[in-house]
Formats: sequence, structure tokens, C-alpha cells
Amino acid sequence: MTPLDIEAAEGPTTLSGYYSRSDLVLLSDDYVRKHQQKLATSSAKRLMDQILEKRQVVYEREYVSRTGTRIPVEVSAQCFELAGQMVVMCAARDITERQRAEQELRNTERRFEDFFAYSPIGIAIYDADRKPTTVNPACLKMLGIPNWEEFERLNLFESPLVPEPVRKKLLAGETVRFELALDFKDVLSRALFVTTRSGDAFLDVPVNNMSMDSRFRPQGYFAQFLDITEQRRAEAGLRASEQHLRQAEKMEAIGSMAGGIAHDFNNILTPIIGYANMLICGFEPTDTRHNYAAGIDKAAKRAKSLVAQILTFSRRSDEKEEAQALAIHLIPIVKEVLQLQRQSLPPEVEINRAIKTERDVVVANPTQMHELFMNLCANAGYAMRATKGGALDVRVTDFVLEPRARSQYPDLEPGRYLRVSVRDTGTGMDKATIGRIFEPFFTTKPKGEGTGMGLAMVHGILKRSKGAITVESEPGKGSTFHAILPLVEAEATVEREADTDEPLPGGNERILIVDDDADSLELEKEMLQSLGYQVLAFASSEEALRQIRENPGLADLVLSDLAMPRLSGLQLTHEILAARPDLPVLICAGISSPSAEEDSRRVGARAFMRKPPDIRQIATVIRRELDRSRQAAGQPAA
Repeated sequence: MTPLDIEAAEGPTTLSGYYSRSDLVLLSDDYVRKHQQKLATSSAKRLMDQILEKRQVVYEREYVSRTGTRIPVEVSAQCFELAGQMVVMCAARDITERQRAEQELRNTERRFEDFFAYSPIGIAIYDADRKPTTVNPACLKMLGIPNWEEFERLNLFESPLVPEPVRKKLLAGETVRFELALDFKDVLSRALFVTTRSGDAFLDVPVNNMSMDSRFRPQGYFAQFLDITEQRRAEAGLRASEQHLRQAEKMEAIGSMAGGIAHDFNNILTPIIGYANMLICGFEPTDTRHNYAAGIDKAAKRAKSLVAQILTFSRRSDEKEEAQALAIHLIPIVKEVLQLQRQSLPPEVEINRAIKTERDVVVANPTQMHELFMNLCANAGYAMRATKGGALDVRVTDFVLEPRARSQYPDLEPGRYLRVSVRDTGTGMDKATIGRIFEPFFTTKPKGEGTGMGLAMVHGILKRSKGAITVESEPGKGSTFHAILPLVEAEATVEREADTDEPLPGGNERILIVDDDADSLELEKEMLQSLGYQVLAFASSEEALRQIRENPGLADLVLSDLAMPRLSGLQLTHEILAARPDLPVLICAGISSPSAEEDSRRVGARAFMRKPPDIRQIATVIRRELDRSRQAAGQPAA
């Protein structure tokens, strides 16, 4: 046998590999077979020439067994003289397993290359000298690095972006895992590397020591880069939401406490203001006692204003105050406040105003808005006392709150808002102070210079107006307060002042009053008697109900407190009207929930008023309801 008998034929395994379809029709099988043998002989001759020239050649071939199985072999051919004749000795080794192993290795390498190229995780490999040898596209994209040269500049093992304790461990050859916080603006300003990214990014970076040599020195490093920016942002948003919830719960608890304080305080103010009003009406303006009474009334009304602030903070102001909210232009109020502040602030303080919008109609109480911005500007001026000068900047802009941006203002609905920013160049505040500034009675001012109710009142007003307030501040860098209110499309309205020059209306009807507070009960009795009414006073709601049930014609009108033990004002109203449906019942409450007026009207009360009572309001309401009752009975009004 010759080598051609055991070697697999080279070239195509089918006749169509050499000949076209028309050739196969014309040529005989014998011709084709001879031609293929000629080609094989020519190939064997070329190989033999190579062996004779180089004396030793190693090449690969395929042998064919007697069963037709192809066997890959490695042939080592050596040429030498034997008995004066040139001979060639060939040794063939079966390399089937070696080829299978090589193919597996190639497949593994291909899979690794695919994983390396298409992995969403950034991967970089470094040699023993900590120089990068390869980096995948995901890593370059993650860092915004355009090419290999810029990645080399990153120099992970000595980069100032890596915390120093981590760098020490890396240089010591340890396997570490750390979080890489990147501010790409800072990266560019420090020329650490070129990047196309902007903003901030957070990367989770484990760096593994791949292996050690005989001297226990690292032979290379395998670093992975996982972008966890969205995860960190979500965690920050969750922490902010949790903090907001805790703050809301704390403010709600403090609000409930403040509401309770206001209720007791109102009971104290009720007789003070009421008796002061009666004294004022009883003395001539030239009488010294008239002036004394006016002073008492003025001081008591200041206390009443403080109670109103507490109620505003606690969001438990009655619905009458809510009804005072009007569609108003806010910019004129801001301008007026700045004019007033110019008179009160030191001349060293510069006042700057920037109005960047023409839309400024909001639904709010104009008096409260005036007080709100006066408070913010006064606080800004106080913060600049130590610096003996500075700048007060007020900026008015509008913006649209998109649904996806609600995490910044979780209490606001999407829509268009007006933002009034009050900025000072004062002492600023730390984070601990910022976390408490909206709490009632918390103040950074010395004793005697502040009540701690100003910013609590601002917070309450904006909450009730469906707005919000935020603050930015750092110690030594001043503070900026942003008051945010929803814009409306309605036309602005003008609040009308009530005419206070008319005489107080009175009468001689029988009025039954019920109040568990003895001082309030006595005041209301004397106040109504001064207006000419016949008054029956009861400190017990149960006793008052018993008297009416026994004698339905006992009174022409009932004036009842809301919060009373055993039988509340709402329950009393319901029971009285069950006994006498035509009897007018009025509710006068020291403090109320947002639904108190609605609940009072639901049970049948004709009107709802708030303590401390204003003598003109209570006289007007009682006379109005008595006249309506007389007209319903077919009698002329008084």
C-alpha cells in the first residue's frame, strides 16, 4: 500500500466540487477518477519535495480506516540515508483527543469573548504590575470613557476617586470590594479622565486577586464595575419618603397638642375679650376706664392672634377661615412686604427683587400671605444681624410639577405652581436645625426675642393652601426658603371689609345658652343681657335638654358650646330638634375639626361660630336667626 491508499483524499468530496453540471454529463467516470488521482499524486509529490528539502517535517493528515472512519493524525516525516539509499520514515500519532480538547478550548475562549464583549457588567483585567490589559465595552460606557487610552488614565489602583483605605488594600494585593462615587463634573474639572457622562454615578466595584506566584505576589487582577446609581437614588428617595412620613407624623402629633392648648387658651380669652368689649361699649371714649378696657382688648386680641397661629399650624382652623381664601394676585403682596421691610431692615442690607413670571393668581387668604412673607423676610433680616449687612433676594417664578418629579414634593399634585424664594446671606443652619424649624415653639433666637411660632405658622398656611415650603441652608452660607403655591386660572377677587359702624342689633326674646366653662357661660349671659335678651344659662347639657323636653316653649333660640362632657353640642342639637324642630340652635366652638361646621349643619344647627366670640358677630347672627324663625311662623321681624 502507498500513502495515497490510507490518506483521505484532499479537495472536494463530491464531483460537483470540480465540475459543473454540464461537465458531469459529458465527461466519463473513468476520466474524472484519473483526474482526481492525478491531483492527489501531485499533492503527495509536493509534500515529498518538502521533506527532501527540509529533512524533517511535521504535518497533519487524515487517515481512513478499513471501515471508512477518518482518523486525524500528526505525521512526523524524517529523511535519512540507509544502506546508501535515501529513505523517508513517517511516524503517525492519533490526535483525535487533542483536536477535541483544542476545539473545546476554542469554544470556551469564544464564549468568554462573547461574555466579555456583551456583558452588562463592566470588566477590566490588570496584569501583575496593575496595568490594564483589557476592558470590555460595558465598562467604558459605564464610565463614559471613549477609548482605551483614556481608560489607562483612570489608574484605578492609585486614583484619588478611590478611598484611601481601599487604595492601601489594593496596593497590598488584597481582594477588596468598595463603592465608587463619581461626580463627573468634578472628574472633568480635575482632568482625571475624559468622560461623556454628566451628573453623579455610584459604582459597586469588586477587585479580585486572580492568583499568586511562588512568592505569594499577585499575578493579575480582575475588576468588575456594576452601576448602582438608580438603586442609590431609589434608596435616597425611600429615605426621604420615610423622613417625610416621620416628620408628618411628628407634626400631626404636635398639631394635636397645639390644638388642645388653643382650646384651653380660647376658654381663658373668651371672658377677657367679652368683658373688655362690654366695658368699651359702657364708657365714653373720653373716660379713662374706656382706655383701660381698650388696652385689655388690644392685648387679648394679640393673644387671640397667637391662638390663630397655633390653629393654623395644627390645621384645625374652622371653615369660616377657610372660606376667607380668595383668588388673589400674589406679586403685589410680595412687593408691599419688601417695601415695608426696607423701612425695618438696616440700610447695610441690600434688597434685590426678581420677578420672572406674569402668572401669580393663587387661592389664599391675603392677610395670611402678607404675614407669611413678612415672617420669612424678617427671619432673613435677623439671620444677617451678625454679619452687619448682606443681601435679601426675593425671586418669583412659576414651574410645572411633572408626575415623575413628585418625589421632590410628595404632598403636591402635578400641575403649575408659583414659587417665591426668599434668600439671605446670613449665618445659615445645620441639618439638625433644619429638621426642627417648622416645629411650634422651636426657635434659634435668644429668650424673649421669639415665640417659635413664625415658621410653624408659615408651614400651616401653605399646607392649608395646598402648597409646600422647602429650605436650603448651610452654616455660614445663608438660607433660602421656597414658598410654593398652586396657580389657578380664575380672575383675582378683592376682599370686602365689613361695615363696623352700624349699631349692635338686639331684642327681648328668650335665649338658652349651654356651656360647661363657667367663665364663658357668665360672659355670654351678660353679653346677651346687654343686648336686651332674656337669658337662661346652663352649665350642663343634660340639664338643658331635660328643661326643654319638659317645657318646649322655654326658649326662642339655643346657643350651645360644641365640646362638652357626656352630651356634646352635636348630640344636644339633635335631641333638642327632636323635641322641637322649629327651635333655632347655634353652635359656638372654641376649637373644631375641619368637618365641625358640616357636622353641625348636618344635625340641624342654623349657624356655626368660633370662640372667643365677637360681640358684633354673635349679635348679628342671633338677630338674623330669630328674625328668620319669626318669619317662618308668620310673624314680622323685630
